[in-house]
Amino acid sequence: MEERVILAEYGNHAQAELTVNLLSEYGIESFIWSDDCSGVSPGLSFIRGVKVSLYKADLDRAKDILKGQEE
Repeated sequence: MEERVILAEYGNHAQAELTVNLLSEYGIESFIWSDDCSGVSPGLSFIRGVKVSLYKADLDRAKDILKGQEE
């Protein structure tokens, strides 16, 4: 199994979903991880963050894509 790494951390699911959708458009598979009790306690996402992870092999390309969005 390939190693996964954290690409970014956000304060809510919406921001993480936008990133995952953007990366998907470029053919990069990414994943959302949050510890919010399966949505029962969404406030925990704000405290603990919502992380977007991906396979290590895609990390540099994903960073370039996100950087391009900031400009």
